[in-house]
Amino acid sequence: KRFYCAFSFSYTGEEIDYPKSYWYLGELLKNKDDITKKYIEKLIFTLEKKLAAQKNAGVVDSVELEKLIEEIKQKITEAGL
Repeated sequence: KRFYCAFSFSYTGEEIDYPKSYWYLGELLKNKDDITKKYIEKLIFTLEKKLAAQKNAGVVDSVELEKLIEEIKQKITEAGL
């Protein structure tokens, strides 16, 4: 019933400017299996729920979270998921 995502990192000394969505998706978009799709659906649901809570609480700066959600959705579409 729960999803866990593990990340593996190694220091190369190279500076890479990853988009913010990368820290949520990593290399998952290379997988096209059902578990990956379910994980991403749950991720979007959770982020949209957080966004709705921010808006209901009157948080003025929810634009960054909106951009993140749209970026993730765009990456998913580009990956054909």
